[in-house]
Order: sequence, then structure tokens, then C-alpha cells
Amino acid sequence: MEIERKEINKFDEILIEFLEELDDVTSATKKQYTKSIKYFLNYLRKHNISKPTPKTVKMWKTYLLKDKSPYTVNLYLSGIRRFFAFLEDKGLYKNIAKNVKGAKRPFGHRKDILTDEEIREIFKIIDTSTLAGKRDMAMIKTLAYTGIRIYSLINIKIKDIMKRNNKILLHYKSKGHVGKDSVIALHKEVYESINEFLKERRKIQKYKSNDPLFISLSPNSYGKALTERAVQMIIDKYFNELGLKEFRGDKKLSAHSFRHTVITKIALNHGIEAAKQIAGHKNISTTQIYYHEATSVALEADELIDFSE
Repeated sequence: MEIERKEINKFDEILIEFLEELDDVTSATKKQYTKSIKYFLNYLRKHNISKPTPKTVKMWKTYLLKDKSPYTVNLYLSGIRRFFAFLEDKGLYKNIAKNVKGAKRPFGHRKDILTDEEIREIFKIIDTSTLAGKRDMAMIKTLAYTGIRIYSLINIKIKDIMKRNNKILLHYKSKGHVGKDSVIALHKEVYESINEFLKERRKIQKYKSNDPLFISLSPNSYGKALTERAVQMIIDKYFNELGLKEFRGDKKLSAHSFRHTVITKIALNHGIEAAKQIAGHKNISTTQIYYHEATSVALEADELIDFSE
């Protein structure tokens, strides 16, 4: 028993070194990795396992699935994979998690729609201590709460956000609607995130009301509106950090998934007509596609665009 505990304690010691060398992820992801690795080590202690194997990881995955969602289980597995990859690179232990498959999503769940849990996790891993993080949070919350297209997002100017009748309104350009803006009320979470970003941005450089809201922060293009490709790359970074694309097993997940999620939630909770208005669809048959796909695969429907616990 004492020998076994010493073996596991070595993993605890190496964990400190692993975290110190982990410099390509956010602090939130480091916390998640730490949590999952310590959870795995406690599992080893509880079951008196001194030399874990791939079979041990598979058993642990089954154990987790008893009271955790497939998505949470895969978050835990991503931490274990990264840790044992580190150990193998150092020549300390074989990567026993490398070929262990992730937990499968519930059958029929549309692959391009995000769950509330997934969206909450995306919010958690954004490092808002930086200007880029504040921008990303404001941008992703705008997409997650409004469902506007990426085209509309990158064309928002600072002056397009205004107060009227105790509401914060966003005027935005709908694709194909020349000369006429669409209007949507912003959730307080979105407005607060946008304000945080603008306050930080003002410290670096003053801006005008006619300037784009979501800008590039790179030295060569600072202040210019983000491109659709840049938005997709930013969002892909967070998807990949959480292992979401790996979890789904295909490439359907994209920045556009936020729009699909919003329209689906509204259609299920408030009807197709409400979803049509929010989506800006000219033809209701387009909106009906979201509703029929959602009901046919029994998506979970909570309150209208609410990502709180």
C-alpha cells in the first residue's frame, strides 16, 4: 500500500512541473486541467491503482459517466490526455490516455448547435484580464444572445448601440437588406461586456462613434474591423481549447453555430414566428427548418437564451 501511494505521489509532484510549463492555455483551462488530473489521481488512490493503464482511463471514463454529462467527461479527459502526453514527452510515463475515445453525445443532438453547458464553458475560459479577452467576451456574448450573422457582427459600429425606453438597442445590417438596419434589444450581459471592452480600449487609443466595434488588435491592422475569417479563427481557438470539435467528431461546429443555437431555442420556447423575427428570415419556411430539426432530435429547451447555472 505504501509503495502504491509513493507512485501516485510522484504524479502529484510532476503535476506542478506540468502546470508551470503549460503556457499556451488560459488560467481557466489550467484550473480545469488541474481539477481533472487531481480527480483522476484521487480515483487511483481510492482503487489502490499504482500503475494506471489505458484500461484504467476507460474505467474512469465509465465511472464519470454515472453522474456527469458526456461533455463534462470529455473536459476531464482532455486534461488527462494533456498531462500524460507531457509525461511521455519527458520520458516519465507512457501516454495511457492517447487512444481512449471521448464520451459520445446523446443520439440525434444536432452537431452544429451548442448546449447551454458548452456556452457557459466558453465564457469561463475567456481571459478577460486582457484587451483581447474583453473583446472576445463581448463578441461571443453578442453572438450567443442575439443570433446575428457574422456579417452583421463585423459591420457593427460603436454608434449602433444606443439607449431607448430603458432598453439597450443594437442597430445592425442584415445581409441582403440594403439601406435598412435591423434592431434588436441587447441582454444586460452583452451590454456590460461591450462596455468593459470599450473602457479598456479607450485606455490604449481614443475612438470615434463611427469606428467599428469589434476590431483587430494586431499591430498591422489595429482599429480595423475584424474579418469573418478572423472571427472564425478566434472562436475556433476557444472551441479547440475545450476540445469541442474533437468531441463532435466533425467540422460542423463554427461561429455560425451561435446563430443556429439562438434561433432553435427561440423557436422551441416562443414559437416559429418569434424565431423568424429574431433571425430576420424573409420566409418562415426557413425558420421552420430549425424548429423541425430541433423537435425531431429532442433538444433540451430551457428559458429563452439564458446561460446561467
